[in-house]
Amino acid sequence: MSAKITQAERMRRRRAAMTPEERAVVRAKNRERMRRKRAAQPPKAPKERPPRKEYCQRTATVARLERELEDITDARSVIAYLTQKYKNRDTRRTYLAHLVAIKRDDPTYPKPPLESLREEMYRLKKEIHHAYGENARSDRDLKGWVPWEDLRAARERCDREGPLRDRVLFSLYTDFPPRRTEYRLLRVSHEMPAEDDAGNYVVLDADGTVRCITLGTYKTVKSYGRFTIPGALFTGGALAEYCATLQDGDYLWRRGLRGSSGWSKLLGDIAQKWAGKRATCNIFRKAFASYLARTQPNMTSNQREQVANDMGTSKKMLDLVYRKVS
Repeated sequence: MSAKITQAERMRRRRAAMTPEERAVVRAKNRERMRRKRAAQPPKAPKERPPRKEYCQRTATVARLERELEDITDARSVIAYLTQKYKNRDTRRTYLAHLVAIKRDDPTYPKPPLESLREEMYRLKKEIHHAYGENARSDRDLKGWVPWEDLRAARERCDREGPLRDRVLFSLYTDFPPRRTEYRLLRVSHEMPAEDDAGNYVVLDADGTVRCITLGTYKTVKSYGRFTIPGALFTGGALAEYCATLQDGDYLWRRGLRGSSGWSKLLGDIAQKWAGKRATCNIFRKAFASYLARTQPNMTSNQREQVANDMGTSKKMLDLVYRKVS
């Protein structure tokens, strides 16, 4: 007794016996049938989606305070809690600003504690502005500060004893006025990029020496355009040695290090290893600018302008933000 043939098997055999032209005709008929079927159906009513939950940093901040404090209307308790938990004045001011912005339109929130919180917020704001005006180091700066001389000494120890990647990082951030995190996007190239190319490249000559580093993607590129650093400024040969292990078009760093957080962690780890503190990219920049202000106090305006341009910032930012005198 022969086994029963299923409908699916019959359809498979029928398709197998068809010529390509017959299959095309069948597909066209099926598409036309489905089109007529959809056209005959009444239109579906649009789905009602739930409203998107409103979220912003301010509401998240207030919600955090409400979870951690028994009475958010007690201004003294709120200020004492923030003072104890957050040593950084910028952080405390931000929390108070968010709380005031949310609760000022809340009719159930008492006015006297709101005014006390606002006064504390303005007091912190004045302290912060005074510190900027005096070019004093902030609380965050003091926590991670490494003098430029110590960073240079760490670089020399790394050159003698350190692995290749550590030597490359120190070369990038100490042989030239420290820039931000744009080095994380470097790729190897044996030709200068086109004018409209937004990439960042280490350009090599035929013999493997570094001709230049050219940057088309960085924070202030709209102000300064593509920026090129001569390769001769990077001493020690670590950068050329590292690039020799890569092919044309390769990124210098693996994917996890090409993000800002991964790059910052790498730089902090290397600084911790050789200088004893987790110096961030920002600390490198401030330490360098402060060192120049201390050792070359008679720099002309044009010289400061050139340093600021090398760092990818303005002379105003160099003088007010990066140069720290105390």
